[in-house]
Amino acid sequence: MGVDANMTIYPRDPKFNWNQRYNLLFLDNPCGVGFSWSHQECYATDEETVGSDLADALTQFYELFPELLESELFITGESYAGKYVPAFAYTLFTRNKDASNQHINLKGISIGDGAMSPPDQFFGYGDLLFNAAMIDSREREVFNSYESKMREALNDGDPVGAFDQFDEMLNGDFMEVPTYYKNVTGLDNYFNFMQGDCGSCVPEYYGDCLGPPGTSNFLDSLEWSGASAYASAAKEIWSISSGSPQSLDDPIAGYRKVVEDYGFTYAVVRGAGHMVPGDQPERAYDLITSFVDGN
Repeated sequence: MGVDANMTIYPRDPKFNWNQRYNLLFLDNPCGVGFSWSHQECYATDEETVGSDLADALTQFYELFPELLESELFITGESYAGKYVPAFAYTLFTRNKDASNQHINLKGISIGDGAMSPPDQFFGYGDLLFNAAMIDSREREVFNSYESKMREALNDGDPVGAFDQFDEMLNGDFMEVPTYYKNVTGLDNYFNFMQGDCGSCVPEYYGDCLGPPGTSNFLDSLEWSGASAYASAAKEIWSISSGSPQSLDDPIAGYRKVVEDYGFTYAVVRGAGHMVPGDQPERAYDLITSFVDGN
């Protein structure tokens, strides 16, 4: 289902429903969000606890449905799940090393538009909006000023102060007056302001419309065994029907960098905002099926 600008619910095209190919399990996480609840002392206060709680929940799920235990498991999530998905997968990976634990057939993770490294990803909005002709050079300097204060707060070990600057500039969660972004663009929907190019990449996909440049900066600086292979990987043009553009009837879906030896792909989805499956359901469907099916 989808929700339009008038807040009317409508059915999406069933051709691109993920549940026509796979079993899906949705988890409200961390405990206390969505429909999940517990006693206050049980709420997670760090990512290690989040990973442990999710792994415990999945173990209980398999106890109820043991026939699914041998099925391949792919963990997916978007936005702040850029932190939760790796924590969840790492906990399962670690527990699988202990033969006394129930073995879970974890095969991969997929992160869409993931918030993983604020110092790398939560900057550059002024340049992004300026290049989209949505603000002028003076307004870009105001964005840059906000971002300088955010970086200074982070360097001082003050994440709340950094968030306050971000909230005033763009987010508006705790603002009783319009954000600076709202004042200069007239828009509220900053996550999808142009349904613009967004990323999907993981250690077989994972994504980011917290700005593709920010995600690229994060991936370029990430220390891991495949870093040199990723740095030397060529950017490829990607389309849905054939994997490469063939004609005007075969539009470019996006771009990707693939490191096959390490099972890692970073993809940028054209024409999508922060919510890729909603903005570009066919392209998102192609991404997830290619990932799960090993194509």
